[in-house]
Amino acid sequence: MTTTLSPRLRVDPLLTNARVCAGPTRRNNELRWELELADGRAARLAQLAPELASDASVRRRYRRDIAHLAELAPEGVAELLAWGPVEGDEPELEPEPDASPWRLRVQVEGESLERWLDARAPASPDEVAEKLAPLCRLLAGLHAQGVVIRDLSPNKIVSDPSGRAWLVDVGLVRTDILSTRTAASLVLESSPYTAPEMLTRTAVDGRADLYALGVLMFRALTGELPFGDTHALLRAPDQPAPKPSSLRPGLSPALDELVTQLLAVNPGARPETAGLVADVLSGDASLPSHALAQMGCQSCGASMPVGQRLCLGCGKLAVQFEHAGSEVPPEQRRKLVLRKAKEDGAFVANLRELCTELAEGEVPALNFVIGDARMYSKAEQERMLRLPVTLFNDLDLGTAEALQQRFAARGVPVEIKPLDGTDSARGPAGLTRAQRLGLGISGGVGGAIALGLGVLVHPLAAAAVMLGLVVLGVLMMMGFRKTNQRRFLRWGRSLLCLRRGPAALPASDPLVARLATIVQAKPAKDVHELVSRLALLVQRMVDHRGENAGEAAEIELAVSTLEPLIGQVEARVRAIRELDDSLAELDEGRLVRALATCAARGADSQERERLLDGLDRLRVLEVERARCLASLAEACDLARRSVDMGLRVKDPEAEHARRVKMALLALE
Repeated sequence: MTTTLSPRLRVDPLLTNARVCAGPTRRNNELRWELELADGRAARLAQLAPELASDASVRRRYRRDIAHLAELAPEGVAELLAWGPVEGDEPELEPEPDASPWRLRVQVEGESLERWLDARAPASPDEVAEKLAPLCRLLAGLHAQGVVIRDLSPNKIVSDPSGRAWLVDVGLVRTDILSTRTAASLVLESSPYTAPEMLTRTAVDGRADLYALGVLMFRALTGELPFGDTHALLRAPDQPAPKPSSLRPGLSPALDELVTQLLAVNPGARPETAGLVADVLSGDASLPSHALAQMGCQSCGASMPVGQRLCLGCGKLAVQFEHAGSEVPPEQRRKLVLRKAKEDGAFVANLRELCTELAEGEVPALNFVIGDARMYSKAEQERMLRLPVTLFNDLDLGTAEALQQRFAARGVPVEIKPLDGTDSARGPAGLTRAQRLGLGISGGVGGAIALGLGVLVHPLAAAAVMLGLVVLGVLMMMGFRKTNQRRFLRWGRSLLCLRRGPAALPASDPLVARLATIVQAKPAKDVHELVSRLALLVQRMVDHRGENAGEAAEIELAVSTLEPLIGQVEARVRAIRELDDSLAELDEGRLVRALATCAARGADSQERERLLDGLDRLRVLEVERARCLASLAEACDLARRSVDMGLRVKDPEAEHARRVKMALLALE
């Protein structure tokens, strides 16, 4: 390759008298030269590779991405000095190799993060925090403008002599994605810093950069990559990211948790914003836990965090069924009995799913003795459930009938029965209705036999039979009680207990209801995850205010900040929904294939221009969506901090009352 610049590049005034110090070298989709400009500044010239420049859509995307980055002029990104060709001067469909679009940027003096990692990793935690916190703040500013780096890696991060972080050669990864290479080649060429979602969808947000930040942090703390050189998408789906402390014992659990969240496969499990990560590294904020236990809404079945009252999927109460209250007398209470079961996998799956939605705590293994019990070993019979089984008891009739319909709709027939001895207050030794009936019938038959013997044989024979019947009855009763006690010890008066619901909704729960309302239209998964967590935070705040009435005024200061934040969330969700509707009409793959078809059949320029405009619009919508989602995440983070402040306010009188109650309980 020649070390001189072509005449087409020399036309720019900055390049006319520039001296080529090195190059060209191939880097990703570009050829690059290291230059010294006429004024002595170091600069880098990059030009789109000729084989990619022959594609009109790739060439146009490259040029417009450069122009967009120059227009934003984001702080912390190496200054773009010049680029070409300008709008309207782009080459024809088949340009000459040296007519490819190009860019010229200033060369930032300093040490790249790659060199620092090679020299210093594993570094001390405080040094890592000092190094990466400025980078996080830089990313937060870019995300607020809708800029997602997508290919953040240590060789694109430079620290100048003052310690300020700079990003170089960023903002062009969409050119690679738009090229006609296969998905397999993208996987092979992707770096270990690439987020998993980058290879499964084109519209990503700033949390893709947070994944790369997690890889950087892991390497800085341990000197190793978390998954070696393997791309994250190639690891086992259930393989968690290793903790830094597994390679470097002694690291704090907080650092472990931060890196684990950053490396989560699901973007929703990562921190909301880069600004939050910066504050955590600086010690100005704590990391919220995303490892919330999940439950299913009893109305629509949607997954939601345990403790959340209103389902954001249907807007209804998450708990629809409860045990009978004290106002329902024992003789009017009912139980739900499973009398028959199938070994069919679908039946068992439906039964388990229903029980998981309805029951409190973990559902036990639903292994039933089906058919002839002699087919099972003694150990299996002890371990497995014998039919019939009481699934839920202590129900009022309306709840029992509603549950019966719920089970029947899923192909699981259950029966409604009155409570018996093992269900009622008589305890586990009480006799069931069937056992009492059996004893009564046996006693009646035995009494009739004894009476006949007394009349036909001798009174002493009748007395002996009666004595034997009494002894037999006592033995049977003892056996029944023992059996019932063993049954009770194995799974209680019923196999399951209905999930507990809230005693009452606080008056301020309309704030949660507003959040439920804005997601009725089934927003995108990333939006739903953010709003769901925010709803749980708001619920915690209003509950806390109700429990600490003596400090309600001070807590109200924190609650008052939530109102405008929820308004911002509503506006951002509406905007993202509109953007998603527009994006759904544009398929990048279809547009690129249509462009190739146009080129093959020599279609007119108007058709080709329409397709290129569609690709341009797609890119603009992606940037705007990333900006709106970053704003939504920022609002959710601010709400979390407001809730944290409110939860720190305690009512001394309420605290004193709780301590007195605990002391009284200890004396009982």
